Amino acid sequence: MTLPLVTEALAAGLDNDAAVAILSLSAIVPPLALLTLVGFAGPRPHCTTNLPTPDVGEPE
Repeated sequence: MTLPLVTEALAAGLDNDAAVAILSLSAIVPPLALLTLVGFAGPRPHCTTNLPTPDVGEPE
């Protein structure tokens, strides 16, 4: 069984909307938090703004 199925089974017997909302959030928040952390921890692009400029010479 997956977490959303367990959440739905628990919520089926409840008449309390607040409890159903908390159970639903408990199934949604962990994957979203994991995606956010993986997105921030991913590889960073290299910054090229600090590279020295090449010598071009005198304009003709």
